[in-house]
Amino acid sequence: MKSDRADCEICREIPRVTSVLEKHGETDGEHPAAVGRLVVFLRIPESNHQEVRRCPLCGHFYLYRYEYTYLTTGSEDETTYEWTTPDRVLALYAVKRPQRSELRFDGAAWNLVDLDAEARREAQKKRKTARRP
Repeated sequence: MKSDRADCEICREIPRVTSVLEKHGETDGEHPAAVGRLVVFLRIPESNHQEVRRCPLCGHFYLYRYEYTYLTTGSEDETTYEWTTPDRVLALYAVKRPQRSELRFDGAAWNLVDLDAEARREAQKKRKTARRP
């Protein structure tokens, strides 16, 4: 990983934090085009749409958050990219990690899998198929 984000053609275009709010169909700006070049590194389940994304050139990490708020007058969507350190990525993984979990690579990104939730889903599927005549 390069020590300075300014040396990377992708990261130098992305501020430390970039946020865009869409409210009632109107946005307050846009993210730099360079965020589209970041790749998903780790998906975090049950976390209000959080992912860790990584620069494919220099390896720097960005925390991606998507927050949706439903209001009777219209919805609000906010997307944020925030530069982060490898230590913070590890801390986030430790906090969000379910008791029984494992990391699985699906060919594109690492996914944090809650083994207990997965077992519950499988049991539900079996019950549904057992009920069918």
